Amino acid sequence: MQIGKDIPAYPPSDFEFLKRTTVFGSLSDDALRVLLHKGEVKTVPKGYVVFETGKPADTLWVIKKGVVEISRVVDGALKTVAYFTDSETIGEMRIITRSPHRSNGRAPGGGEIFFLTRDQLLECMELVPEIALRMCEMYAHKLEGTVTTLRTHEQKQRQLEGNLEYFDLATVIQTLLSTDQRTGILFVSDDKQQPVAELFIDQGHVKRASVGALTGEEAFYQLFLRELKRGNFFFKEDVDPAAETAEIDIPGMSLLMEAARLQDELSAIKSEVITDPDKVYQQTSRAFEWQDDETKALAEVVRRAVGNGLSVRQIVEEIPRNEYTVYSLLQQLIQNGQIG
Repeated sequence: MQIGKDIPAYPPSDFEFLKRTTVFGSLSDDALRVLLHKGEVKTVPKGYVVFETGKPADTLWVIKKGVVEISRVVDGALKTVAYFTDSETIGEMRIITRSPHRSNGRAPGGGEIFFLTRDQLLECMELVPEIALRMCEMYAHKLEGTVTTLRTHEQKQRQLEGNLEYFDLATVIQTLLSTDQRTGILFVSDDKQQPVAELFIDQGHVKRASVGALTGEEAFYQLFLRELKRGNFFFKEDVDPAAETAEIDIPGMSLLMEAARLQDELSAIKSEVITDPDKVYQQTSRAFEWQDDETKALAEVVRRAVGNGLSVRQIVEEIPRNEYTVYSLLQQLIQNGQIG
């Protein structure tokens, strides 16, 4: 088997979405080319049903663009329990055993999804041993995490902890909110064990969040905008809720949906408008003009930071708002001819 002869020599841009996944991200470019060749990227319409409860799991999916909503019956009612978005993988844990799905998957807004059937995956594993080894490593890590979690549940004070390379942070938070409804503090650290965030959760509701200098809703959204792929999380339950300050009133699932939306829009701005975070813009108009009174004051602060010669990255670090808010205001300033 040769790349360019038996397998098309796809450019890296074609399989970049696979390279960003936790499951396939460590594979070589040639291995990713084989996966892309054997599978298929499909454009799906709004409301497309990806899979249904009870149906055999014989396909692995990678979201190239869009959101897949996961729902299952909880306490007798169908409830949304998770959301998966760009470069996240679904179905990798059941595809080998073909175990029936325990939930439903739907693409409410449509999008682009990479489909890889069980037979296609097995063929890829036979052709490229590297892929087989990676799948074995993934299953081993998942099993190790499961064993650790089961042992932890036997303890009087249950602790939820893990490595973000193998556990999706959004799914962990959704579990705490919609299923377990626990009370405690979720601590998140980076791969150097430096603190990144704290979330106080009270009986399944996010009540407090902090990320760096940000607090409240701003901090919650920033946690997802950072695209933290490595690091650790730890949920501490032996806390006194009365000693904690409640700063957030928005339902947890609403926070997660908004975070997913901001994540998508920020990605679009970074890929289409502000592609270089180290770029230094300049004011192109002496007079500041802004139509939206609600964001006018903050937009003027951003414009002033531009005038002080700060780069995009420095402006994001200096202004106490989530990254999407700053990028969005910069984009509007560019479109309005205020900076360039």
